[in-house]
Amino acid sequence: MSNIESLVKVLKIIHFAMLMGMIVLGIAAWVVTEKGTVPLMPTEQDSIFFYAALMMASSAAIVGFLLQKRDKETIKEINEMEEKVVFYRSATIRHFAIIEGVALLNTIFFMITADIKILIVTVFMLLYFLTLQPGVVKVKQIFGVF
Repeated sequence: MSNIESLVKVLKIIHFAMLMGMIVLGIAAWVVTEKGTVPLMPTEQDSIFFYAALMMASSAAIVGFLLQKRDKETIKEINEMEEKVVFYRSATIRHFAIIEGVALLNTIFFMITADIKILIVTVFMLLYFLTLQPGVVKVKQIFGVF
């Protein structure tokens, strides 16, 4: 197994674990909120949570995209394959963490407010996170190896 294939295998495992963590918390938040265990009533201040969730989600997507673009340029400048693998792994995990952190925080906002709009924003974050799953072809293109 080559360096790239083992890198992709590790990143897929990390991606799956982070995705499952977000999904499990989302389901738990939905169940807890539906059962009424969280006795919070929606108020006028809940819109602040929605706008915060929306701003954080869009900011995380933009920042993640810009960091990923910058990292791709940096990888092209690195000559050693091993250094490329290490740099790409850390950059990808950082990108995953940015998106996951915002999605988890938005889920907590949903638990506080029981506002379904916040949950919808979180679902869009999950869908965006799904598009970030690494593949061998994608990594080979980034590394310039065909």
